[in-house]
Amino acid sequence: MKKNVNLFFLILPVILCAQSYEIKYERFFSGIHGNLQEIAEKINNKKDKNEDEHKIEQILTYSNGVSICGSSIEEFEVEDKEKSNEHVIATHQVETVDYYKNQKDNILVQNYINWSPMIYGEDILVKSELFKYEWEITNQKTVISGYPCTMAKTINENGYKVLAWFTDKIGINDGPDTYWGLPGLILQLQINDRVLVIATSVKKLKKDVKIVEPTTKGKIMTPKEFKEFKKEMHKPRTMTTPDGKVITISGFGNN
Repeated sequence: MKKNVNLFFLILPVILCAQSYEIKYERFFSGIHGNLQEIAEKINNKKDKNEDEHKIEQILTYSNGVSICGSSIEEFEVEDKEKSNEHVIATHQVETVDYYKNQKDNILVQNYINWSPMIYGEDILVKSELFKYEWEITNQKTVISGYPCTMAKTINENGYKVLAWFTDKIGINDGPDTYWGLPGLILQLQINDRVLVIATSVKKLKKDVKIVEPTTKGKIMTPKEFKEFKKEMHKPRTMTTPDGKVITISGFGNN
């Protein structure tokens, strides 16, 4: 039997037993890494160690209802024409985001960090209330990173189908990126057939950590303003860096 779950179901008992955790995730894109289902199966069954040089690592740090999830990505070039100064880069390769969630104060901050050759030109801070996902919990079960998990699904703010596998064995209602609100930690997340985020390690911290809300010297936008801005910035275009490198930025849709 399926259950429709509003964002605020059973949150109080989950938070009461929550402490501090550090969860490491790896993020994959179907256009770069191939079949997402095969990747998830290999990681969950520990068939081989993922040595993909293009992988993106994320770390979620959670402490008593407040969390921050940040990416670590090394810039790489899709194409480097021989003996030339031209490079081709897909927009998702130059985007690094910190996601700050404060459940107590209902705050979401998405901090888009400027690093060369960042297409936005400067840091951008997008602040809003937490997204209120309407989760539908299913009867599908699996094991991820050694934890029994249940699948839930929803539609995100961009209209994409999201599948989340969560475990109630870890008493925090959080997850990667902007996602949260299930009765347990989200260990695997799939957005359409394009993006896979999967936990590779879960560590309970001995002490609580202080998580500070991000600030910026760049632009501050609302989600609506940023969505329109991002749509323009993600159009294919060419730019030249101060050192004379010519970069072609290929378009890449929102996730």
